[in-house]
Amino acid sequence: MKKIDFVKIMETLRKHEDGITLNWDGTVPIGLKGYMVSITNNVLDSAKSPILTMDNISKNIACKSYIGYWKDETGKEYVDISINIKDFPTAYNMGKIFNQQAIYWLDGNQCIEIKEE
Repeated sequence: MKKIDFVKIMETLRKHEDGITLNWDGTVPIGLKGYMVSITNNVLDSAKSPILTMDNISKNIACKSYIGYWKDETGKEYVDISINIKDFPTAYNMGKIFNQQAIYWLDGNQCIEIKEE
């Protein structure tokens, strides 16, 4: 398995306070369209590094996944494992399944809130 440089990744993430999606090697993916859906909930303590278990990482590197970063309105930081889904209904439903607050629409450059029913 390729070594993951979490220090480099965190440095890149924190340069983008509005949020960013990265490949596992710390580069920005090119040409992604559709929706990003987080499949984990990793809230950061700003004084610490994110804790992503090796089990989670190895499972998700096997499929095509990304690292997603964002801050909420209170300044709480999130680093999640995210997947790219092309169509809205599937992305929205996956967001519900993974108990997400929102999904991110890449083409429209905006968050779409997941409404509780």
